[in-house]
Amino acid sequence: KVTDAVCGSGYNPSVTITVKPVFSVGAIGSAQTICINTTPASLTSSSPSGGMGGYTYFWENSLNGTDFNAISGATSETYQPGVLNLTTYYRRHVNDASCGGGYTNVVQINVRTPVTIGTIGADQTICYNSAPGMLTTTSAPSGGSNSFAYTWESSIDNANWNSISGATGTSYQPGSLTAKTYYRKSVTDLCGSGYTNSVTITIRPDVN
Repeated sequence: KVTDAVCGSGYNPSVTITVKPVFSVGAIGSAQTICINTTPASLTSSSPSGGMGGYTYFWENSLNGTDFNAISGATSETYQPGVLNLTTYYRRHVNDASCGGGYTNVVQINVRTPVTIGTIGADQTICYNSAPGMLTTTSAPSGGSNSFAYTWESSIDNANWNSISGATGTSYQPGSLTAKTYYRKSVTDLCGSGYTNSVTITIRPDVN
C-alpha cells in the first residue's frame, strides 16, 4: 500500500511466494550378495521428490564404505554396475535446481570369495576282492555360497568317469574290489563347481 500525504493511497500488484515441498533425495536399491566375477542387479531408484525439480545425478563407489569416488559417466537416475570381483559400496548424489543436494543411502554389493574344491585322500593298496578304507575329505571345500553338494565318481582308467548312485556324502566307503579303481568327488556350489584330486585303489594279485 502506498499513501500520499495529500493525494490519496493505493496498492501495487500482489506478489506470490510459492514454497515448494521439502526436497528428498530418494533412495537406491537394497544390498546384494553375488558370486565373484559376476554382474549385480541394476541399482534401482526411489525417485527424488520436492524442491524445484530439474534433478541432476552422479554416482559414487567405494571399497570400504567410507572413501567414495565418482564413477565416470554415471549420471542417470539408476546405475548398472559391471562385473565385480571385490565387495563394493554405491551411493547416488542428487542435486535439485534450487533447493540443494544430498546423498542417498549406501548399498553394499557383497562379493563371495572364489570356490576352493578341496581334496580327498589317500591312495591305497589292498588285497584282491577286499574293501579299501573309507575315502575321506582331507581338505574341505570353501568359498562361494558355502553350500556344497557332492557326488562321488569312479573310473577304471582315470579318464572315463561314472557317478556312483547314492554316494553324495563328504566321505565314501567303496565296496570290495577286484580291479584297480580310481575315485574322485564332484563338488558343486552356487558359485562354481569342480573335481577333487583322484585317489587310486591298487589291487594286489590274487593268491593262487
